Amino acid sequence: MASTPSIAAIGEVLWDRFPDGLRFGGAPANVAVHAAGLGARSILISRVGDDELGRDARKLLADRGVETQLVQVDPIKPTGEAVVSVDAQGEPSFEIVEDAAWDHLEWVDDLEEAADKVDAVCFGTLGQRSDPSRSTIRRLLDAGSPNVIRCLDLNLRQHYHSHEAIEASLTLANALKLNRFEMTVLANLFQQPDEAHRMADYLREAFSLRWLALTLGDAGSRVFAEDVDESVAGVPVEVKDTVGAGDAFTAALLVGLLNGNDFQTAASTANELGSFVASLDGATPDLPLSYRLTQ
Repeated sequence: MASTPSIAAIGEVLWDRFPDGLRFGGAPANVAVHAAGLGARSILISRVGDDELGRDARKLLADRGVETQLVQVDPIKPTGEAVVSVDAQGEPSFEIVEDAAWDHLEWVDDLEEAADKVDAVCFGTLGQRSDPSRSTIRRLLDAGSPNVIRCLDLNLRQHYHSHEAIEASLTLANALKLNRFEMTVLANLFQQPDEAHRMADYLREAFSLRWLALTLGDAGSRVFAEDVDESVAGVPVEVKDTVGAGDAFTAALLVGLLNGNDFQTAASTANELGSFVASLDGATPDLPLSYRLTQ
Protein backbone atom coordinates (compact mmCIF):
# COMPACT_ATOMS: atom_id res chain seq x y z
CA MET A 1 0.00 0.00 0.00
CA ALA A 2 1.17 3.51 -0.76
CA SER A 3 2.61 5.51 2.12
CA THR A 4 -0.24 8.01 1.83
CA PRO A 5 -3.67 6.37 2.24
CA SER A 6 -6.31 7.34 -0.32
CA ILE A 7 -9.98 7.59 0.62
CA ALA A 8 -12.99 8.38 -1.54
CA ALA A 9 -16.28 9.45 0.05
CA ILE A 10 -19.45 9.31 -2.04
CA GLY A 11 -22.88 10.78 -1.36
CA GLU A 12 -24.39 13.99 -0.09
CA VAL A 13 -22.78 17.39 0.23
CA LEU A 14 -24.91 20.12 1.73
CA TRP A 15 -25.05 23.14 3.96
CA ASP A 16 -26.45 22.78 7.48
CA ARG A 17 -28.71 25.72 8.28
CA PHE A 18 -28.27 26.42 12.01
CA PRO A 19 -30.18 29.20 13.83
CA ASP A 20 -27.05 31.36 13.62
CA GLY A 21 -26.20 30.67 9.97
CA LEU A 22 -24.97 28.15 7.41
CA ARG A 23 -22.26 25.58 8.02
CA PHE A 24 -20.76 23.10 5.62
CA GLY A 25 -21.96 19.51 6.00
CA GLY A 26 -23.07 16.16 4.63
CA ALA A 27 -21.56 13.02 6.15
CA PRO A 28 -19.43 11.93 3.16
CA ALA A 29 -18.24 15.52 2.65
CA ASN A 30 -17.31 15.74 6.32
CA VAL A 31 -15.38 12.46 6.11
CA ALA A 32 -13.54 13.75 3.04
CA VAL A 33 -12.55 17.00 4.76
CA HIS A 34 -11.33 15.24 7.89
CA ALA A 35 -9.45 12.60 5.92
CA ALA A 36 -7.61 15.36 4.07
CA GLY A 37 -6.92 17.14 7.36
CA LEU A 38 -5.39 13.92 8.69
CA GLY A 39 -2.98 13.76 5.76
CA ALA A 40 -4.72 11.27 3.47
CA ARG A 41 -5.38 11.74 -0.22
CA SER A 42 -9.08 12.54 -0.11
CA ILE A 43 -11.61 12.50 -2.96
CA LEU A 44 -15.26 13.55 -2.74
CA ILE A 45 -17.76 12.16 -5.23
CA SER A 46 -20.95 14.21 -5.09
CA ARG A 47 -23.03 16.82 -6.92
CA VAL A 48 -23.79 20.47 -6.16
CA GLY A 49 -25.98 23.05 -7.83
CA ASP A 50 -24.83 25.73 -10.23
CA ASP A 51 -25.40 28.29 -7.50
CA GLU A 52 -23.57 30.27 -4.85
CA LEU A 53 -23.76 27.50 -2.24
CA GLY A 54 -22.36 25.03 -4.76
CA ARG A 55 -19.46 27.31 -5.60
CA ASP A 56 -18.82 27.90 -1.91
CA ALA A 57 -18.84 24.16 -1.25
CA ARG A 58 -16.34 23.40 -4.00
CA LYS A 59 -14.05 26.20 -2.82
CA LEU A 60 -14.18 25.06 0.81
CA LEU A 61 -13.40 21.48 -0.20
CA ALA A 62 -10.48 22.53 -2.38
CA ASP A 63 -9.15 24.88 0.30
CA ARG A 64 -9.19 22.00 2.79
CA GLY A 65 -7.23 19.71 0.49
CA VAL A 66 -10.06 17.56 -0.90
CA GLU A 67 -9.91 16.61 -4.59
CA THR A 68 -13.08 17.93 -6.24
CA GLN A 69 -12.79 16.81 -9.86
CA LEU A 70 -15.60 14.29 -9.21
CA VAL A 71 -17.95 16.83 -7.61
CA GLN A 72 -20.48 17.31 -10.41
CA VAL A 73 -22.38 20.55 -11.07
CA ASP A 74 -26.11 20.24 -11.72
CA PRO A 75 -27.49 22.90 -14.07
CA ILE A 76 -30.99 22.79 -12.53
CA LYS A 77 -31.18 21.28 -9.03
CA PRO A 78 -29.95 23.34 -6.05
CA THR A 79 -27.11 22.55 -3.70
CA GLY A 80 -28.37 20.54 -0.73
CA GLU A 81 -29.40 22.06 2.57
CA ALA A 82 -30.52 20.72 5.94
CA VAL A 83 -32.22 22.67 8.72
CA VAL A 84 -30.52 21.72 12.00
CA SER A 85 -31.66 22.14 15.60
CA VAL A 86 -29.48 21.18 18.56
CA ASP A 87 -30.80 20.13 21.98
CA ALA A 88 -29.32 20.95 25.38
CA GLN A 89 -26.98 17.94 25.21
CA GLY A 90 -25.60 19.07 21.83
CA GLU A 91 -27.46 16.36 19.91
CA PRO A 92 -28.67 17.51 16.49
CA SER A 93 -31.87 16.84 14.59
CA PHE A 94 -32.11 17.40 10.83
CA GLU A 95 -34.76 18.40 8.34
CA ILE A 96 -33.14 17.62 5.00
CA VAL A 97 -34.37 19.44 1.90
CA GLU A 98 -35.54 17.02 -0.80
CA ASP A 99 -34.61 16.80 -4.48
CA ALA A 100 -31.21 18.43 -4.14
CA ALA A 101 -28.33 18.22 -6.60
CA TRP A 102 -26.73 15.31 -4.73
CA ASP A 103 -29.88 13.24 -5.37
CA HIS A 104 -28.95 13.33 -9.07
CA LEU A 105 -25.37 12.06 -8.98
CA GLU A 106 -24.68 10.60 -12.42
CA TRP A 107 -22.42 7.76 -13.46
CA VAL A 108 -19.39 8.86 -15.46
CA ASP A 109 -16.51 6.70 -16.63
CA ASP A 110 -14.06 8.45 -14.30
CA LEU A 111 -15.87 6.92 -11.33
CA GLU A 112 -14.86 3.39 -12.24
CA GLU A 113 -11.20 4.42 -12.36
CA ALA A 114 -11.53 6.21 -9.03
CA ALA A 115 -13.15 3.17 -7.39
CA ASP A 116 -10.19 1.00 -8.34
CA LYS A 117 -7.43 3.43 -7.32
CA VAL A 118 -8.25 4.19 -3.70
CA ASP A 119 -7.65 2.25 -0.51
CA ALA A 120 -11.11 2.89 0.94
CA VAL A 121 -14.55 4.14 -0.08
CA CYS A 122 -16.93 5.56 2.52
CA PHE A 123 -20.68 5.73 1.84
CA GLY A 124 -24.00 5.88 3.68
CA THR A 125 -27.72 5.29 3.26
CA LEU A 126 -28.85 8.92 2.99
CA GLY A 127 -27.08 9.44 -0.32
CA GLN A 128 -29.16 6.58 -1.72
CA ARG A 129 -32.56 8.07 -0.97
CA SER A 130 -33.32 8.50 -4.69
CA ASP A 131 -32.11 7.64 -8.16
CA PRO A 132 -29.86 8.19 -10.00
CA SER A 133 -27.61 8.64 -6.95
CA ARG A 134 -28.59 5.27 -5.50
CA SER A 135 -27.66 3.46 -8.71
CA THR A 136 -24.43 5.44 -9.09
CA ILE A 137 -23.27 4.72 -5.54
CA ARG A 138 -24.01 1.01 -5.81
CA ARG A 139 -22.36 0.75 -9.22
CA LEU A 140 -19.20 2.42 -7.91
CA LEU A 141 -19.02 0.09 -4.92
CA ASP A 142 -19.48 -2.90 -7.19
CA ALA A 143 -16.73 -1.69 -9.54
CA GLY A 144 -13.89 -1.45 -7.05
CA SER A 145 -11.17 -3.96 -6.29
CA PRO A 146 -11.99 -6.58 -3.61
CA ASN A 147 -9.03 -5.18 -1.65
CA VAL A 148 -10.66 -1.77 -1.21
CA ILE A 149 -12.26 -1.12 2.18
CA ARG A 150 -15.93 -0.35 1.50
CA CYS A 151 -16.98 1.33 4.74
CA LEU A 152 -20.69 1.84 5.33
CA ASP A 153 -21.30 4.74 7.72
CA LEU A 154 -24.96 3.91 8.31
CA ASN A 155 -26.05 7.51 9.01
CA LEU A 156 -29.81 6.98 9.35
CA ARG A 157 -31.64 10.27 8.85
CA GLN A 158 -35.37 10.99 9.10
CA HIS A 159 -37.34 8.54 6.91
CA TYR A 160 -34.64 8.30 4.22
CA HIS A 161 -33.84 4.64 4.69
CA SER A 162 -35.56 1.32 4.24
CA HIS A 163 -34.96 -2.34 4.93
CA GLU A 164 -33.93 -2.77 1.28
CA ALA A 165 -31.50 0.16 1.35
CA ILE A 166 -29.89 -0.98 4.59
CA GLU A 167 -29.57 -4.60 3.53
CA ALA A 168 -28.26 -3.71 0.07
CA SER A 169 -25.70 -1.35 1.62
CA LEU A 170 -24.52 -3.96 4.12
CA THR A 171 -24.17 -6.46 1.28
CA LEU A 172 -21.97 -4.02 -0.67
CA ALA A 173 -19.88 -3.07 2.39
CA ASN A 174 -17.01 -4.97 3.97
CA ALA A 175 -16.72 -2.66 7.00
CA LEU A 176 -19.36 -0.88 9.09
CA LYS A 177 -19.46 2.12 11.39
CA LEU A 178 -22.63 2.83 13.37
CA ASN A 179 -23.80 4.32 16.65
CA ARG A 180 -25.81 2.74 19.45
CA PHE A 181 -29.17 3.96 18.14
CA GLU A 182 -28.40 2.57 14.70
CA MET A 183 -27.41 -0.80 16.16
CA THR A 184 -30.81 -0.96 17.88
CA VAL A 185 -32.49 -0.21 14.56
CA LEU A 186 -30.58 -3.08 12.94
CA ALA A 187 -31.40 -5.43 15.83
CA ASN A 188 -35.11 -4.73 15.31
CA LEU A 189 -34.80 -4.92 11.53
CA PHE A 190 -33.08 -8.31 11.52
CA GLN A 191 -34.90 -9.61 14.62
CA GLN A 192 -31.71 -10.11 16.61
CA PRO A 193 -30.88 -9.52 20.31
CA ASP A 194 -30.00 -5.88 20.96
CA GLU A 195 -26.65 -6.69 22.55
CA ALA A 196 -23.52 -5.21 21.04
CA HIS A 197 -21.34 -8.32 20.84
CA ARG A 198 -24.17 -10.53 19.58
CA MET A 199 -25.23 -8.01 16.95
CA ALA A 200 -21.62 -7.53 15.89
CA ASP A 201 -21.17 -11.28 15.48
CA TYR A 202 -24.41 -11.54 13.51
CA LEU A 203 -23.62 -8.63 11.18
CA ARG A 204 -20.03 -9.70 10.53
CA GLU A 205 -21.10 -13.24 9.69
CA ALA A 206 -24.26 -12.36 7.73
CA PHE A 207 -22.58 -9.71 5.58
CA SER A 208 -18.93 -10.85 5.55
CA LEU A 209 -17.68 -7.70 7.27
CA ARG A 210 -13.97 -7.36 8.03
CA TRP A 211 -14.70 -5.16 11.02
CA LEU A 212 -17.43 -3.19 12.75
CA ALA A 213 -16.96 0.01 14.77
CA LEU A 214 -19.62 1.06 17.28
CA THR A 215 -19.50 4.62 18.61
CA LEU A 216 -20.85 5.20 22.12
CA GLY A 217 -20.70 8.97 22.61
CA ASP A 218 -18.79 10.00 25.71
CA ALA A 219 -18.36 6.30 26.58
CA GLY A 220 -15.97 5.92 23.65
CA SER A 221 -16.21 3.17 21.07
CA ARG A 222 -15.97 -0.54 20.54
CA VAL A 223 -14.43 -2.35 17.58
CA PHE A 224 -15.19 -5.90 16.53
CA ALA A 225 -13.27 -8.06 14.05
CA GLU A 226 -12.16 -11.68 13.88
CA ASP A 227 -10.84 -12.48 17.37
CA VAL A 228 -11.11 -8.76 18.23
CA ASP A 229 -13.45 -7.05 20.70
CA GLU A 230 -11.77 -3.81 21.73
CA SER A 231 -13.45 -1.27 24.02
CA VAL A 232 -11.79 2.15 23.77
CA ALA A 233 -12.40 4.81 26.41
CA GLY A 234 -13.96 8.12 25.46
CA VAL A 235 -12.38 11.54 25.79
CA PRO A 236 -14.43 13.85 28.07
CA VAL A 237 -15.09 17.29 26.59
CA GLU A 238 -17.60 20.09 27.00
CA VAL A 239 -19.88 19.43 24.03
CA LYS A 240 -20.88 22.33 21.78
CA ASP A 241 -22.60 20.16 19.18
CA THR A 242 -22.03 16.62 17.97
CA VAL A 243 -22.60 17.39 14.27
CA GLY A 244 -19.76 15.79 12.34
CA ALA A 245 -18.20 14.05 15.35
CA GLY A 246 -19.08 10.61 14.01
CA ASP A 247 -17.74 11.56 10.58
CA ALA A 248 -14.46 12.64 12.16
CA PHE A 249 -14.32 9.29 13.96
CA THR A 250 -14.87 7.43 10.67
CA ALA A 251 -12.16 9.40 8.86
CA ALA A 252 -9.62 8.93 11.64
CA LEU A 253 -10.37 5.21 12.02
CA LEU A 254 -9.95 4.61 8.29
CA VAL A 255 -6.76 6.65 8.02
CA GLY A 256 -5.33 5.01 11.13
CA LEU A 257 -6.04 1.47 9.96
CA LEU A 258 -4.75 2.20 6.45
CA ASN A 259 -1.64 3.65 8.02
CA GLY A 260 -0.95 0.31 9.70
CA ASN A 261 -2.22 1.00 13.22
CA ASP A 262 -3.99 -1.71 15.21
CA PHE A 263 -7.67 -1.36 16.09
CA GLN A 264 -7.01 -0.09 19.62
CA THR A 265 -4.64 2.64 18.46
CA ALA A 266 -6.76 3.69 15.49
CA ALA A 267 -9.98 3.80 17.52
CA SER A 268 -8.31 5.72 20.34
CA THR A 269 -7.22 8.46 17.94
CA ALA A 270 -10.66 8.37 16.30
CA ASN A 271 -12.27 8.93 19.70
CA GLU A 272 -9.98 11.89 20.34
CA LEU A 273 -10.80 13.48 17.01
CA GLY A 274 -14.54 12.93 17.41
CA SER A 275 -14.43 14.56 20.84
CA PHE A 276 -12.39 17.47 19.48
CA VAL A 277 -15.02 18.12 16.79
CA ALA A 278 -17.86 17.82 19.34
CA SER A 279 -16.19 20.45 21.52
CA LEU A 280 -16.47 23.05 18.74
CA ASP A 281 -19.23 24.49 16.59
CA GLY A 282 -19.70 22.92 13.16
CA ALA A 283 -18.83 19.61 11.55
CA THR A 284 -15.46 20.43 9.99
CA PRO A 285 -13.30 22.67 12.19
CA ASP A 286 -9.64 23.01 11.22
CA LEU A 287 -7.61 20.18 12.75
CA PRO A 288 -4.39 20.85 14.64
CA LEU A 289 -1.30 19.50 12.88
CA SER A 290 -0.82 17.11 15.79
CA TYR A 291 -3.76 15.06 14.49
CA ARG A 292 -2.09 14.26 11.17
CA LEU A 293 -1.75 10.48 11.14
CA THR A 294 0.20 9.79 7.96
CA GLN A 295 3.96 9.41 8.01
